[in-house]
Amino acid sequence: MRRYSITTAHILGKLVNIFKWIVNNKLLNLLNSEYKIKMLNQFNVFLFLSAKLKACEAVHITNLVGPTVVESGQELMIDCDFDYLEEEESQLDLKWYFNGSPIPVYQWVPSMNKGPQVIGELFKDNLDLKYEAHNDTFKKHRALRIVNPDHRFSGTYQCKVSSFVDEDFQQKDILVFAPPKTIRIDPFISETDTRYLNVSCQVQGVYPVPLIDISWTKNSTSKQMEKMDTLVKTGQDGLLDVTVSSLGLRKDITPDVVMGCEVTIANTEFYIREELELFEYPRLKSRYTSSSSQLLVSYPIFFSFFITFLVARTN
Repeated sequence: MRRYSITTAHILGKLVNIFKWIVNNKLLNLLNSEYKIKMLNQFNVFLFLSAKLKACEAVHITNLVGPTVVESGQELMIDCDFDYLEEEESQLDLKWYFNGSPIPVYQWVPSMNKGPQVIGELFKDNLDLKYEAHNDTFKKHRALRIVNPDHRFSGTYQCKVSSFVDEDFQQKDILVFAPPKTIRIDPFISETDTRYLNVSCQVQGVYPVPLIDISWTKNSTSKQMEKMDTLVKTGQDGLLDVTVSSLGLRKDITPDVVMGCEVTIANTEFYIREELELFEYPRLKSRYTSSSSQLLVSYPIFFSFFITFLVARTN
């Protein structure tokens, strides 16, 4: 809230003004030398304390509130609450900076009555300049309300509030994560050793790089497959395509095995598991999308699984 002048600094300031009046009117000449020196010393002390206390109680940020993680497309709100002295009203200047840039992306000077301005190119179409975070005329546009942010808005946000007396700043790191657009499991017979099955999980259109684990389940037994390779590609939109590959013995991965790919994003609650039933349903069964999508498994592989199953039934 706004802080009015009933403060220690204000009282000391009034005393300083009284002393100045006494000096200007040469009333100290009415005192003897001893009292005159004492009065001047007290005047200097009051002047020093007044300046120090006023600086301490000048504009300062009390709280910077915002999420640490938000999903792409959801509203991102960062509020920079601050206090100020009444005499600073015409001097207040609020700026927001992004990722350490010396050029602000947002500036608001309350006394100009022009509303906030967007300076950053990235933010010009996503900032709600009409949003009001407070009913105080000098604090109402202190917050950033970012509409429909994507992964590009991940980074460090710094709020700086200043006046002619003092300035203050605080910053906060925020991750805007993008869930994967598609997840696909592909099993292939190893080209270097046909005893092994190469299983890859492709996660496309994600941010940041997720943790990907491949496993297989038979009846109630599950086994984690060792990661052999991880490939990360960055698309033109800045989103990532990540492929993890694993090897498993073909004799262990029978047609009744269910392949699984688990995807998590660090420091978020995002988790998804995609499954591929190798024999009965050679499709990518998805609880992540509204319908399952056909998995393009090469016929030699599927035929190999089928022959193995028939041999087992015959024996």
